[in-house]
Amino acid sequence: MDRSSAEFLHAEYEAAWAHIRDIDDRRLKFVEFYISLNAILATVIATVVTHTKDSAFTFGNFTLVFIGAVIAFSSGLTMLGMLRSERQANIRYRRRANYIRGMFLGGSTDDRIRKYLEDHAELNTPTDQTENLHPRGSTLRWVYRLIVGGWLAWGAVSVTMLILAVVRA
Repeated sequence: MDRSSAEFLHAEYEAAWAHIRDIDDRRLKFVEFYISLNAILATVIATVVTHTKDSAFTFGNFTLVFIGAVIAFSSGLTMLGMLRSERQANIRYRRRANYIRGMFLGGSTDDRIRKYLEDHAELNTPTDQTENLHPRGSTLRWVYRLIVGGWLAWGAVSVTMLILAVVRA
């Protein structure tokens, strides 16, 4: 491999890892936005419901809670789509970095490098054992649970408000 090819591959490798490092920051921004949106919706709705002159369990208040649930649900779906896209990009960039590593290290005759590549496959070093990139990953599993938990909470509050509004009417 000539020097210019090696420099190009090194720059590609650095760009791929820079993108991978930035993914966690973007995920955090998505999660912060979703949590903030839910907190703002819940605060506004709770303020309106608690300041009504009549009973808090009216069809108007149910409608308000239901609209909040729809907003939370649709923003959660959007967030899930964005997170899936980020994960796919993460996998693409990891594969690119691993491919470049393989170009530099795959043909190595150094026993220490071969042993390292075999012993540390979980670090996604370029071996046959590295194609274990899960579509969600361990971090996103918890983010998905957060979003689904939010949906369940909004659904439970909506159903409760509807039942109490029906009973009150």
